Amino acid sequence: MTELPELVSMKREEMARMKMLRGATKTLLAALNLDSKDEHFRETPDRVAKSYREFCWGCFVNFDVEVRSIMKSQFTFHDDQLMGTKVSVWSLCPHHLLPTHMKVKISYLPDGWILGLSKLHRLANLVASIPSCQETAASIIADLMMKHVKGIQGVMVNVIGFHLCTIMRGVKDSEMAFYNNAIRGKFREEERLVTEALKMIELMEKEQRGV
Repeated sequence: MTELPELVSMKREEMARMKMLRGATKTLLAALNLDSKDEHFRETPDRVAKSYREFCWGCFVNFDVEVRSIMKSQFTFHDDQLMGTKVSVWSLCPHHLLPTHMKVKISYLPDGWILGLSKLHRLANLVASIPSCQETAASIIADLMMKHVKGIQGVMVNVIGFHLCTIMRGVKDSEMAFYNNAIRGKFREEERLVTEALKMIELMEKEQRGV
């Protein structure tokens, strides 16, 4: 079967970008005065290129197409009860390109439609796969929810981030964590919704700890 021209073009672009990643890794090894011919570094450029392809997969796909694919699975739900989930994702910080572990809690108030169970996790993973600040990631998730979930009345995205750029370098504080919330719609207008969402998050935390 003949591949579509756009798919062929995408594959060629990805191959070119993987070549750039391998070349950048070789340059880094040389700058660190490491012998790229050593048995431990011989395959490093290829391994690093593949790792970044996996870490930053959102940089290699059409973001809008991925979002539409995630958001198309919506179901009718004739209630306005608060919905929520907790997901764990990894990202790269834009300042040092070091990993960030983010615990993301998404609470939203539907009005007739809800997302499939796995979609919030897929959405958070997509956003996290593009290096960005933690607060930017939370805002993007919240804005995408407001834009694409049919009839949504509001959303709150709570993120706790553990940044290796402050754990393994700089202040070197292994206990440091960063917290932020992105709040949209009725969550900005009605304090009770924020309170209810925070209680739900607390229950999820207790359930996970087995309390």
